[in-house]
Amino acid sequence: MTQPIRLTGAWKNIPNQTFIKAGLYTTSPFGPFAEAAKNDPGWHYEEIDAGRDVMLDAPTELADALVRAAAL
Repeated sequence: MTQPIRLTGAWKNIPNQTFIKAGLYTTSPFGPFAEAAKNDPGWHYEEIDAGRDVMLDAPTELADALVRAAAL
């Protein structure tokens, strides 16, 4: 997260964008990005009650969220 990158803007052409936040990961460095996605009508936002390792803490909930995202 500290290395500079060059964005082309092509990501804006992705028709369905989803942000899944690990709700119990309170020290996550992704907090500002989650808030931006939550407040942007172009994004589908979901929050799962899990810590940093969502795939270990809530595997079923994560799989369900990913299936919903794929169906958008």
